[in-house]
Amino acid sequence: APDGQVFETRAAVTPGNDSRLRVIIPNPQIWWPNGYGAQPLYRVCVELHQAHLLLDQREYRVGLRTIELRQQPDEWGRSFTFVVNGQPLFAKGSDWIPADSFPTRLTEATLEGLIRSAAQTHQNMLRVWGGGFYEDERFYDLCDRYGILVWQDFVFSCSIYPLDEPDFVENVRVEVVENIRRLRHRASLALWCGNNEMEQGWAEWNWDKPELQDLKAAYDRFFHHTLPEWCAAEDPDHAYWPSSPYS
Repeated sequence: APDGQVFETRAAVTPGNDSRLRVIIPNPQIWWPNGYGAQPLYRVCVELHQAHLLLDQREYRVGLRTIELRQQPDEWGRSFTFVVNGQPLFAKGSDWIPADSFPTRLTEATLEGLIRSAAQTHQNMLRVWGGGFYEDERFYDLCDRYGILVWQDFVFSCSIYPLDEPDFVENVRVEVVENIRRLRHRASLALWCGNNEMEQGWAEWNWDKPELQDLKAAYDRFFHHTLPEWCAAEDPDHAYWPSSPYS
């Protein structure tokens, strides 16, 4: 725990079977978005032993919180409200494009300065734009620490992709699963979004032509069925939204 208290549990692992560990944390210190409370982070260490031999270990920083995307009927259609720890959130923030055209040039100090500035200007959410890339661990570490929620686009943007080709879809599946498993424990993670502006492309950018109807059907199948099914299987705790904008 942030105060140094240790909670420990163990479970047997048999070949070919999953093993689940559960730890009860009484009086948890709750993680809040910027402006709503503090951001205490617990350190989680998972170790795999065979007798007295340590085979593998992983460490994570986690914030204890609940989050939902609440959608209820209203006079315009449906509400769109993030609710954290039972508290409806007034989401305010920015669109995050890659902070440097040469990512390896981005220093720790510059990156922290940007995230800290977001917090100091009373922002509580950043949307990782689908035209960029999946950010590295430093970005999410800082968002966890500063209470900045992350609307995470999958990296599809402003284009027509060959989603009717099984080999391409399988390549994408591996990329999607790797990133969901990498990020799903993050306190800052708020939402998975399918893509940037691609629904808008089909509606307004002259994509909707007879010769592209097979690709339009593939788009609908992928972003309204396949991708949300992958998300639900790997991370049922976070909402999925097909596109930005989406109606």
